[in-house]
Amino acid sequence: MTGETPTLRRAARVLLLDENRRVLLVRFSYRGKRWWAAPGGGLEDDETHEEAARREIAEETGFALDEPGPWVWTREDVFRFEGRLYRQRERYFLASVPAFEARPKVIDAEEARTRTSSASRISVHHSTCPAAGSSALRLDVRDGQSTWSSIS
Repeated sequence: MTGETPTLRRAARVLLLDENRRVLLVRFSYRGKRWWAAPGGGLEDDETHEEAARREIAEETGFALDEPGPWVWTREDVFRFEGRLYRQRERYFLASVPAFEARPKVIDAEEARTRTSSASRISVHHSTCPAAGSSALRLDVRDGQSTWSSIS
């Protein structure tokens, strides 16, 4: 990017898969931009990834998650937010949960300014995951419609 050293931001996300093979996604909205992601966010202070995963699921869905499940993937991304360069390292967990009605908490403006994965408004979406057996899957969500495809 510019020779600037990015600030490391550790994060946890959870793929919540219910008995109907639906995965829950959260739509974030911030300053006119919108995107879909697995629920989760940055670690606070000395929080573990598992603790952050449980806290973020409660905040973004209202669901009390006992265990985030196994760590299945790590994603790293470098991005600029509010003029600052970040290197976000996310751990993804996979949790089997019963179907539930998500009730996201409203995130206030102060939290939206101070937490890079937060947004001023969030909503949720369920998408049905194809049958197990694929080695890698991609989920594309556009205009509220989801499409799964295999990755070679």
